[in-house]
Amino acid sequence: MKSRILKSFSIALASFLVATGCTQKLKEENAQLKAKVDSLEAVTQKLQSGSEQLSTSVTSYEATLDEIDETLAEIASNQREVNELKAELKDDETTAKSIKARISNIQDMMQASRQKILMLDKNLNQLRKQSGAQSEEILELDRKLKEASQKLVQKEEELMEIRTSLERQLSDMGQALDEQISVAADLRSTLNRVYYYVGESKDLQEKEIINKEGGFIGLGKVKIVNANAPTQLFNKANKENLDAIELNNREAKLISNHPKDSYEFVGGDKAERLKILDKDAFWKDSNYLVIEVK
Repeated sequence: MKSRILKSFSIALASFLVATGCTQKLKEENAQLKAKVDSLEAVTQKLQSGSEQLSTSVTSYEATLDEIDETLAEIASNQREVNELKAELKDDETTAKSIKARISNIQDMMQASRQKILMLDKNLNQLRKQSGAQSEEILELDRKLKEASQKLVQKEEELMEIRTSLERQLSDMGQALDEQISVAADLRSTLNRVYYYVGESKDLQEKEIINKEGGFIGLGKVKIVNANAPTQLFNKANKENLDAIELNNREAKLISNHPKDSYEFVGGDKAERLKILDKDAFWKDSNYLVIEVK
């Protein structure tokens, strides 16, 4: 009888110690997350105010993109931990606070990444001017920047789903999540922004919108879009609103690369307009369109 009582007491004590240990661990994690949130908010405020600038070079651009990738991975890790804690959420105030702290951390990481993406996008044109012959590197940086933007938009959508499933549970406990600040609007605007230029061969070359590469002793060279061409020369548009480009009954061909089944020239040899049939496919590889006309 005595041994059974001792055994029961030992089990109860062990359970209490485990629970106490878990609670203490969550409190420590919450304190660490609070410090991280404060640090992220400080970085974001500096970037927004302009007191901290990102240096303009291919190397620093790549380093900042790597930082954004690391932050996206950390956001994903925090989302997984929130989902795990959500399964344990009943009337445990410490768990609720831990969930709120992680969601706050996710939002601050999103804000910091958004600000970095917008600054990289702003600096890209200056980087084109400075980078000379590094056309391919600039195009690759532009592609990676858009990929990072798309991932961040996706993470915001995932966070909204997590918040929706949590709000009722937390409300029953008298807890509420901080208001979500959207990062997607600016990023979608960046993702949907495209540039196009229509001109004769001489005009395209004089303005250095295209280059000629390859060939032998001046023969057989291929025209390609110059990634270092200033964006100010191009017409800017939102790809969601751009259905066609008027060509005024002239012979036309594309210099930039776009899938052939994503567009058509309307009007035969003397094209009236370029009609975009599949916007996502058409702009998939490049957000620059160059049309040579005669």
